[in-house]
Amino acid sequence: MNIPIRKYLICDNQFRVFAISKDQTGTFSIEEDIAYASAFTTMLLSQEERITFNFKNENSNCFLYIDSFSQGNCFYRLPLGEASVLGTKLFVTKSKLKNFGASYNSIMQFHEFDILKNISSYYKESEQMELSFIENDKCILMIQPLPFFEETQYHYIMEELNAFQGDEERYLSKEYLVETIQVKVLKQ
Repeated sequence: MNIPIRKYLICDNQFRVFAISKDQTGTFSIEEDIAYASAFTTMLLSQEERITFNFKNENSNCFLYIDSFSQGNCFYRLPLGEASVLGTKLFVTKSKLKNFGASYNSIMQFHEFDILKNISSYYKESEQMELSFIENDKCILMIQPLPFFEETQYHYIMEELNAFQGDEERYLSKEYLVETIQVKVLKQ
C-alpha cells in the first residue's frame, strides 16, 4: 500500500505537520492505524537510518513488529493476528543502515496498547523529541515542534488543529505545503 503524506511547515517554520488522509470507506481497523503510524515513523528518520518497533504482550510474545527505513519504505507484522490491549512492552532499535555497529536500543512499558500514544511517548522520552498526534474520521496529523518553537504557540496550534475535526485543510493551506511523500507500507 502506498500512503501519501503531506508535509507542512507552519507558524514561521516552528512546526512540521505531517498529514495522512484516511480511507474514506468508513471502516477503520487497527491495521490501518498501524500502517499510518508505520508511515509516519519513516518521516522522523535521518538519511540512511532504520528504526524497529517490537511490541510485546504481558507474556513477552511479540504481537506487532514495525520496521521503518528512511528511504520511505516500511513493513509490519502482526504475528499473533491481533494487537494486545494491556501490558505492552515496546522494544526499539534504531541504527544507521551502512554502519552495522552503530545502533541503540530502548525498552518501555505501557499499561495499554495505543500505537499513536506509545510511539509519541517513545519519541518524547527516548529521543527528547516532542511529538503529538491528532486523529479524526478523515485524517491523522503528526505535529513535530522544531527546536526553536514557542511553547505557547504549540498549545495554540494543538487547540486549532483539534478544533477543525476533519477540515484541517482550512488551517493547513497549500501555501504551507512543502512536499507530498509516498511511503510504501507492506504487511508481512
